[in-house]
This record gives sequence, structure tokens and C-alpha cells, in this order.
Amino acid sequence: MRGLQRVVVVIIGIIFLLFPLVLLLLRNPKIKTLLTVGKTKISNKYSVESDLSEYTVSMMDTSYLDYMAAKFNLFSPNAVIGSDFYIKKLVDTKRQQINHIKFVLVDHVDAPISMVQLYSGKTATVDCQGDYVLNGSTLVDRVSVNFTSLGKQVLLDKFAWENSFLRCALTTLYYAKGVTNLSESYHELVDIKKDIDNNIYSGIFTWPFRITSSSI
Repeated sequence: MRGLQRVVVVIIGIIFLLFPLVLLLLRNPKIKTLLTVGKTKISNKYSVESDLSEYTVSMMDTSYLDYMAAKFNLFSPNAVIGSDFYIKKLVDTKRQQINHIKFVLVDHVDAPISMVQLYSGKTATVDCQGDYVLNGSTLVDRVSVNFTSLGKQVLLDKFAWENSFLRCALTTLYYAKGVTNLSESYHELVDIKKDIDNNIYSGIFTWPFRITSSSI
């Protein structure tokens, strides 16, 4: 009988300890992404690096990148168009097939092809900017994140940097397909944000990247 009582006490203790965590997860779904469950996947089709000495970008899991690349058909023959299509307005820019995507965190982008803005009332702040270049069969996706506007990382906003980087990187990849109708593309770009909310913040996919700063 005493043994049963001890088991009941232990179970009640475990529930008592876990309840605050469960409550925290329910109130703040973003925290669920702090918990990595299952085996991670790293594909050699992707790589990441940082040109900034203060910030390091690490590849954590490429499952979501595979999902979005398939959604955009990026690795299909002649799926990607050179950035001159946008920068120099060359409509005859050749298309090509890629087999690798490299994501690079950079300090700034001279001629942004993609941009994400944060709106507060009547003012807008640039969250991130991106461009891309084709280096052989590699698409180099360059993203500049406005770390100043996003501020330092705290627990509940742990992935603000990663969200900014990923959203702009995916927007850049979308443009790499060659966008001719900007009005129709608006809905596609809005869907990128929704997709991150539904598939990563929900915990279905692990964050592809982790950004850390030496100053924190």
C-alpha cells in the first residue's frame, strides 16, 4: 500500500512540475520550437555562412528547406533565372538548373531583389533585404537582417532573427523563379509568412537555421 502511495505521490509531483511548462507552451506556441524532437536532417543541397564577424549562422535541419524548394520547384530543369532579369531588366536572361543553394548572412545588399518590412502605425521599418547570384549550379541567396530594429534576443522572441533571415531568404528564392506579374506575386509572398507560422512556429518543422551573436 505504501508503495502505491509513493507512486501516486511521484506521479502527482511530475504533473505538478510539468504543468507550468505545458501552460507556457499553450500560451506561447513559439517556445515549442525550442524543443527539438526526433532526428534532424542535413542535406548537402544546402549550406549557410555568415559574412558578419559578430553573428554566426548554423544549419540545424534542412527538412523545411526541402519542402519549400519542392513547392517552388527550384531544382527542376531551367527553374531559376539570373538576377540580371531584375537588376538590369534583361528579359532575355537565360534560365538554368541548380543543384545547390547557399544562404549567406551579409551586412547589406546593394540592389535588393526582395524586402520585408515591419509596419507600426504609419511608419515602416525594413526588416531584411535580399538578393541572389548564380555561381555555376549554385544559387547564392544573400540576406541582410536589420538586427538593430529586431533588438536583442529574449526567450519569447528567440527566433526573431531566424524568422527574419528565413522569410527574406525564401522571398528571394521565390523571385529567383522569375516573377513577371508583381500583383499576383503579392499573395505568394504573404503565403510565405503564413507558411512559416503554420509549419515552423507550430513545431511541424524544425528551424533550418540558428543565429547567434558573440555580443550576447
